[in-house]
Amino acid sequence: MGKEKYVIRAVKYLIRLLVLLAALFLLMMITGTSRVPASQLFAEIFWTTRGLLLLVAVVLLSAAYPKLGYVERSVAAPLEEYRRQVLDTFELGGYRLDREEGNRMFFRAASPLRRVMMLGEDPITVTGADGQIILTGPRKHVATAEFRLKSFIQA
Repeated sequence: MGKEKYVIRAVKYLIRLLVLLAALFLLMMITGTSRVPASQLFAEIFWTTRGLLLLVAVVLLSAAYPKLGYVERSVAAPLEEYRRQVLDTFELGGYRLDREEGNRMFFRAASPLRRVMMLGEDPITVTGADGQIILTGPRKHVATAEFRLKSFIQA
């Protein structure tokens, strides 16, 4: 993964976490479970050790996410022979074939809502090389696809 793509993914994840924190703080204000009134919340977040520690943790987690959240897995099978099983695997997982280039297949989430929820970081690349099917993309979805594909191949 290129440095530029790594930074973009980290920034997207940072924004996602900040929106989640804002929603949690808003929920605390609405339900009255916040320890400070709404007028002091900004100062509580940015001028206390606890608030700054939370922001540092969010930034560090965002910086590590692209390295931890994306994987490459392989399945011992030739892509040409098991192309139909690969297509079935991704269709079952809510993905559709976006395009093909040589021995590579590019899948995207079939639902526009799912793409938005994943901040556009939904593509999975399937590459055939040396009798292996190599899956590259978001950890959760690649792991699920790997499991399903192995099941389809063994069946």
